[in-house]
Amino acid sequence: MLYWVTKRDPELIAERMTVAENVERWDHVIVALYSVFLLALLIVAGFDSGRLNWSFVPITVKIGG
Repeated sequence: MLYWVTKRDPELIAERMTVAENVERWDHVIVALYSVFLLALLIVAGFDSGRLNWSFVPITVKIGG
């Protein structure tokens, strides 16, 4: 998607990459926390599915999913 938008509308990418002056400080805090928790989610999911098997999911749920 990023490649397509970059080719079609590079001004949109430039606009989205700038930081507006009217953004509240708490909004920056929320985005920073979200980024940290997203990375943690990927790490924990990798350990759960591959090495540690913390969660048990019945085969019927796996098939349904």
